[in-house]
Amino acid sequence: MMLSKYVHQLVLGLSISIGGVIAHADISSPTVSVPPRGSHGFPFSSSALNLRAHGYVEEEFFIAGSAPAYVGAAAFGTDGKWNATINPGVIAPYKTRLLVRRPNNSHFNGTVIVEWLNVSSGVDGTPDWSLVHPELLREGYAYVGVSAQYIGVAFNKQWDAARYNSLSHPGDSFSYAIYAQAAKAIRSPAASGAKPLGNLTGKIRAVIAMGESQSASRLWTYYNAIHPRDKIYDGFFIHSMGSAAALSQSYAGTGLGGSGVVIIPAPNGVPATPDISVPSGAGAVIRNDLKEPVFFLNTETDVSGIFGFPALHSQPDSRVFRLWEVAGTAHADAYLLAVGAKDAEKSGVPGSFECGIPPINSGPHRFVARAAVHGLNRWVRSGVLPRTAPRLRIENFALVRDSATGLALSGIRLPQVAVPVETLTGTRPSGSLASSPFCALFGANDPWNDNRDAWDGVMGFDPSPTPEPNLRTLYKNRYEYLILHTRALVKSVVDGFVRPRDMKEIYEEATSANIPH
Repeated sequence: MMLSKYVHQLVLGLSISIGGVIAHADISSPTVSVPPRGSHGFPFSSSALNLRAHGYVEEEFFIAGSAPAYVGAAAFGTDGKWNATINPGVIAPYKTRLLVRRPNNSHFNGTVIVEWLNVSSGVDGTPDWSLVHPELLREGYAYVGVSAQYIGVAFNKQWDAARYNSLSHPGDSFSYAIYAQAAKAIRSPAASGAKPLGNLTGKIRAVIAMGESQSASRLWTYYNAIHPRDKIYDGFFIHSMGSAAALSQSYAGTGLGGSGVVIIPAPNGVPATPDISVPSGAGAVIRNDLKEPVFFLNTETDVSGIFGFPALHSQPDSRVFRLWEVAGTAHADAYLLAVGAKDAEKSGVPGSFECGIPPINSGPHRFVARAAVHGLNRWVRSGVLPRTAPRLRIENFALVRDSATGLALSGIRLPQVAVPVETLTGTRPSGSLASSPFCALFGANDPWNDNRDAWDGVMGFDPSPTPEPNLRTLYKNRYEYLILHTRALVKSVVDGFVRPRDMKEIYEEATSANIPH
């Protein structure tokens, strides 16, 4: 099966080294099993969508094996070439889970998306699934979420001990090897065990790594340091991050406590792992000497906000690297929160919080993310490079904004920004951050309504200029606005920044805009 995969890609015109095939054999094969039903009867992070209506099934599998930790083969430089080697004698047993959403046999497009589940909230989250699932479902991708980090497994055991009590995670220093072994279990499960992709296993043509926010920082390090030796993923979607994660750490992971982030010590009996950081901030880039492509997607928040660093922003596009930066978007937004809250409600875990005024960002993040996934899949499968895109304009480490509208300049500009009716920003006004530290991730939006909102003109709360732009001046009438919006929408589709099947949703949003007649 592995050989046929590479023959297929060679026929499509990709240059895949024989070393990649050999490296696959170096990854330990975990055992795959089916979990018990448990007290809830379904997995944590189970989707609230009616997946069966889309021809999909959701299943969960356990994988178990032994994972090594890593050390640097040499000093880590600013070029991202951080080759790692196994830390001698430092290996630990683990047992974790795979959350699988797969289509029926006829609908499968041959690509498996593997999301490194995000644990920033203290539980396994699926932010990339939340943003791009319409594209995955309509195009027939298979999806696998991996509980790769310590805190996610620890929470699952509390949430449903009857289902998850057998799980065991040695700590985040071992997460990179666990994530590689997850791909091994997907691609070539042992003949005697369960198959996470079932009868689709022999039809797999590509396996793409995906991660957002904290997970993106770990995928950044995985690509630069671990992927050169393993080469089990065919492409990488790294999303909303400005720096890479540590290669190794002396503790198991981090959690949330009453006073903020809590460091969790390593479990008893786990071999000690050192703290090994990687260059970050101004020196962090994606290495450019590998053949498997990286598609990086960043929002305004990630470019100049709490995650923003200049090195990635300045890294040029190449045959193996694309960076898209999207104006009017935030690290997380109202759409992501709404989808995540429904899934959290199904699991009985609070999934929402209040950020006060003004409203959180409701921009076009999800539409560009879906187009990026499509572009990466085509890049991996057929060698067609995605379109390059203008970067957001930055001066003195800050976004440059239009003084009349408050909108960021340059970057990818979907109709919501090209033909605006509100200020959309990835920066949360400072006065509204007291509600929750997470609110800094959600940006803001401010409708242009003649300064009638409670936050308009209030220092520290108003994201738009005062006075706001006048819609009567910008657009003669509703008809002119919709004509201009439609032109911008068609351009976004032609440019490859919007999928054609998302046009209806974007246009319908525009028809609800409060444009004076």
